[in-house]
Amino acid sequence: MVKKFVIWDSQIDLEEDGWKSFLAEDKELHPDFYEGRNPEEAAYEAAHEANEMYLEDERVNLDIELKNPILVIADLGLWNGRKKGYKIIESGNIKDIFQSTVNGQSECKWYCNGLDIIGEETHHDGTNYYMYREIKDMDNIEKFTTRVYYGDAIPRSTVNKYTRSLAKDVARIYGHCA
Repeated sequence: MVKKFVIWDSQIDLEEDGWKSFLAEDKELHPDFYEGRNPEEAAYEAAHEANEMYLEDERVNLDIELKNPILVIADLGLWNGRKKGYKIIESGNIKDIFQSTVNGQSECKWYCNGLDIIGEETHHDGTNYYMYREIKDMDNIEKFTTRVYYGDAIPRSTVNKYTRSLAKDVARIYGHCA
């Protein structure tokens, strides 16, 4: 079992200690950026730009090539209800999980829930949940993805039969292994 941890979150809480210390330092380093501007808007813009750079850092940290492609198992919040789906990330590189499907019009978060790497994407229609797993055998994955597509109830043992969790690969990078 791997410890739970957040990899990256688009939500910025300017009252959180980490952002407060970042903004204090940023104001000292870039006083011209803040001069004559609404303090809250300037702070949010500076934090947002820094957070986007942090996301790029996570892509660099998790530039890990796996032996096989990554299967994204999705539970989608759509205008007409919840739907199941999947996508295959052919590159097999963990950094490629950090993609938004609604092109910047959403709030995103990637984390380890202790078992898997999960993505959450909240948008105007609802929230999408993504579970990222390495495909074990490309020759047999179609039987599994068909079940995902049709929304079948799939036990954890079946998920583990066809795919492998990325949690330990990711946790190793951040020192979050149990």
